Amino acid sequence: GMLAIRMMITPLINAGLYYSFHQANMTRDDKSGTRMLAGIRQRWKPIVLLYGIENALILLPAVWLLPEAKTRFFASASPSGWLLELLPYAVAWLAWGFVLHLLFQCMQFAAAGRESIAKGAARALARAWPLLAVSLLLAGAGLAASAMLSVVTVVWSGLLAVVLHQSFHLIRAWLAIWNAASRYAAWRE
Repeated sequence: GMLAIRMMITPLINAGLYYSFHQANMTRDDKSGTRMLAGIRQRWKPIVLLYGIENALILLPAVWLLPEAKTRFFASASPSGWLLELLPYAVAWLAWGFVLHLLFQCMQFAAAGRESIAKGAARALARAWPLLAVSLLLAGAGLAASAMLSVVTVVWSGLLAVVLHQSFHLIRAWLAIWNAASRYAAWRE
């Protein structure tokens, strides 16, 4: 239920956010504000289509991997041995998903700016190293923030820990927007 709602809302929010990035880059006017709702209204169709294709391609290895995991589970002597056998496949699947997400996000940047999707993909491939560096740097910052919060909530139990834990959702959202804006800047250069 909630996953389906999130899957429907995410590309709409992305359409508005990426359109706002493009408009901010075009106007350079700090007083104009964001164009979130205009982006959702005007650019939702290609963003939703790309989001659906991205998710389908990310899930495609499951067609082979899940039956393979089941076969190996019944042939394995221990669950830990089974997990170790599947670890390289899981890492490869995560890497596949990460690369596809970066590529499709750049194609969505292009679609939000009324540019060719192929041009967006070509620009992403040309700017692959800066995009990867920005993504890994900000992922590291997010992991560091999460680790610090975990330590603080363990050390300082009580109301402060609950408030910090609940406020981390806002921090995660801020980091996600920062990550998308940084990728857009790296892609646009």
